[in-house]
Amino acid sequence: MLKNYKTLLFDIDDTLLDFKKAEHIAFKQLLAHHNIDYTDTTFQLYLSINEPLWKDYELGKLDRATVLSSRFEQFFAHYQLSVSGKECDILYRSYLTIGNQLLDGALELIDTVSKTHQLAIVTNGVYDTQMARLKNNGLLPYFKHIFVSDKVGFQKPDKRFFDTIWQEMNITDTSSVLIIGDSLGADIKGGQNAGIDTCWINPTHQPNTLSHPITYTVDALQDLYTLF
Repeated sequence: MLKNYKTLLFDIDDTLLDFKKAEHIAFKQLLAHHNIDYTDTTFQLYLSINEPLWKDYELGKLDRATVLSSRFEQFFAHYQLSVSGKECDILYRSYLTIGNQLLDGALELIDTVSKTHQLAIVTNGVYDTQMARLKNNGLLPYFKHIFVSDKVGFQKPDKRFFDTIWQEMNITDTSSVLIIGDSLGADIKGGQNAGIDTCWINPTHQPNTLSHPITYTVDALQDLYTLF
């Protein structure tokens, strides 16, 4: 139960903020900038390029800069366009911060748990982009501690990412920590690697393919109230 924990670690994307919504908006605007019409097919093509690159990043096979630039270079190559992957990424991430992206009840829940728990953000996203999204959606004041992989130097699920957290937050009792996130491979496996309890937000009821059990599984962020 949440009252048994002192510190709650929250992922951002598809945990507090609707990344899928933000991603769609940003991608459509990037296409418009290059005079390409948006279709579901073009978006699926982008995802087929982007998602494997991020998985390789989580596995330590690629660095972040390579992921951010090569995804757009590969995508636009399908349209016989030679682009600067770095410039496309900067433009895309500027679009990514626009608009209300809060998932239902996210702000209210964070306001509630901030009164009883120490909160921290733990994300593999890009620092400047994630900070802007937290600020634009009213979440930033609730988080004194924000850990972003490109600042930490390691990414979830690497145990060293969490070792940095323990050191900076002066946490000696990791049994008092719970990580909450939607990614089985990054958030939940990361929590397990770090030896802490885990809460998986799993709205589509995907199977647990990890070798260890998950402490809590919920359908939506609001279901955390049932853990009080």
